[in-house]
Amino acid sequence: SLKNVIVGASWVDKTINVILNNKQSLDLSSIDIGLEGTKELAKALTKNTTLTSLNLRSKYVGDEGAKELAKTFTKNTTLTNLCLRLTAIKASGIEALARAFTDDTALTSLDLSSNNIGLEGAKELAKAFTNNTTLTNIALHSIFIEIPAIKALAKVFTNNTTLTSLDFSYNHIHAEGAEAIATAFTKNTTLNSLNLGWNN
Repeated sequence: SLKNVIVGASWVDKTINVILNNKQSLDLSSIDIGLEGTKELAKALTKNTTLTSLNLRSKYVGDEGAKELAKTFTKNTTLTNLCLRLTAIKASGIEALARAFTDDTALTSLDLSSNNIGLEGAKELAKAFTNNTTLTNIALHSIFIEIPAIKALAKVFTNNTTLTSLDFSYNHIHAEGAEAIATAFTKNTTLNSLNLGWNN
């Protein structure tokens, strides 16, 4: 973890060195890496074969940074835990990440909470989750989506055979969205934890 590192001008070099020195877990949630830092991080991750957990919670990644990270994840064979909660990623960034997750065979835990993913982003995630066979834990709370997006995601989980935990709280899904989710999980046989708290 780098949570207590004092960031100076050479923080990117320090981060890359940590990644390349056989670290398995990297927590940058308390470090202001910025867009350029995200790009450098993505480059370093491309060459990495040991990192299994990456936490960028509450950092500004944005759509451009998400697209750079997506390039890395298409080649990922080791990263199993990814947290991109509250990273200012919107539809286009989510779409790029979703395409990368489609063929990912390593990732088991994904947190995209508190990002404004929109309908198109939700549709792309739905496609990715349909084809992905390794994700077991997905957090999508506070993603600011409406009924059509909720239905698109819910439909995917009907035939999903790997997901065991889903956090869909704080999404204002209303009765129609709740019905879609309930219908989906009526047929699902693997989910054992579903958080729908704080929905109207």
